[in-house]
Amino acid sequence: MPRSSPQHFLRISPVIQPTGRKMSLSPMWTGMILLGSLNNNLRNSAPVLSKIPLQFDFQAKKFQGKWYVIGLAGRNINTESLRHYKMYATMYQLQADHSYRVISNLIKGESCDIGLRTFVPKGQPGQFALDNFKAYGVTKYVFRVVKTNYDEFAILFFLSVKKSKVNFMASLYGRTKELRSEPKEKFIEFAQALGLSDEFLLFLHKDEKCISDEI
Repeated sequence: MPRSSPQHFLRISPVIQPTGRKMSLSPMWTGMILLGSLNNNLRNSAPVLSKIPLQFDFQAKKFQGKWYVIGLAGRNINTESLRHYKMYATMYQLQADHSYRVISNLIKGESCDIGLRTFVPKGQPGQFALDNFKAYGVTKYVFRVVKTNYDEFAILFFLSVKKSKVNFMASLYGRTKELRSEPKEKFIEFAQALGLSDEFLLFLHKDEKCISDEI
């Protein structure tokens, strides 16, 4: 299969249907994120990374393995391109140096596009930074595992900086292609805590091309 270029692979992939719901924030999010600052000039700013929740006592070994990318939320979603994006699989392989080798299987046109990245531990447990980030044309690219129970779902927060432009995205992972409503509601709630409205919140449609057992 063709492999993606670094620039292509770092694009944020959209795809979810508006929920039309407004949910109150639970204590899990309230107070951890500076809601006031997030809601002011959101389109021109990004959450402060240190204020984003981290999974307590993160277990790297338990997190490794195959995940399906089920939901995405971010301010840079191109709604005109939604039909091009589907659910895809991503594999986290824990290395001896505690980094993750991440293999993702994305749809590109009529075929699947395999992307490979390495993320190294950065700061607190559960936070990782893209290795060799300069090759990807960015000055910063990190993610945090916000919440996970390891065997069912995970919520991740990604932040990147390119030419002084800050971008962020949240992802909902599932160990299977279907999730209960509770993890989805947690994801919606987190997106709302980030100041994102329904138009920036997507749940991906299944496509067997790129969620096979090949990775």
